[in-house]
Amino acid sequence: MSANPSNQPGVAYARTEDHRLITGQGQYTADVQYPGMLHLHVIRSMHAHARITRLDLSAVKTAPGVRWVMTAEDIDANAGQDLPNAVSVKDRHGEPQRVARMPVLARDTVRFVGQPIAFVIADSAYQAQDAAELADLEFDILPAAASLDAALAVGAPVLHEASPHNVSAEFEAGDRASV
Repeated sequence: MSANPSNQPGVAYARTEDHRLITGQGQYTADVQYPGMLHLHVIRSMHAHARITRLDLSAVKTAPGVRWVMTAEDIDANAGQDLPNAVSVKDRHGEPQRVARMPVLARDTVRFVGQPIAFVIADSAYQAQDAAELADLEFDILPAAASLDAALAVGAPVLHEASPHNVSAEFEAGDRASV
C-alpha cells in the first residue's frame, strides 16, 4: 500500500497500486504457490460461549487431499502449551493479575465467536475448506455477555475460572486530576 506522504490522518493521497490490483496484475498472498505446499483451514466456533459436546472429525480426516487434522488433544500430546497473556501487571492493590491462559485450539469450551477448534491441513485451500465443512460439531450453549457492562454485572456468566468476576486486573496510570 502506498504511504501517506503527509503523515496526516484523513488527508487524501494518490494510491499507486490500485490499477494493477483491480486489473488482475497484482500478486496476493493466495497467489504464491510452492511445490508440495500445504494449506491450512481453521474450524472455528460459531458461538460466543458454549461447551463442545460433540467433535467428530472422522469425515474431515478422510476427505480428499487432507493430510492432517489437528485438535487440542494433538497439541497437548506434543507438549504444546496454552498462550500466555502478553503482559503481566499488578492491580491497584498490588495483587498479581489473574491470568487465564488461552488454548491454541479449544478443548472443552469455546469462549468467543471465531475461537479456533481444529486445523485442517490439505493439499489445496479448497480441499481444506471443503473438508472442514464435514465436521460434526455439537454445542451446549452457555450464557454469554455481549458487552463490557454485561460482563461486569453481578451474576454475569464467568468466562474464565481464573477471573471469577471477569476482571483480570484493575489498575490506574497517570494523573487522574490532570485529565
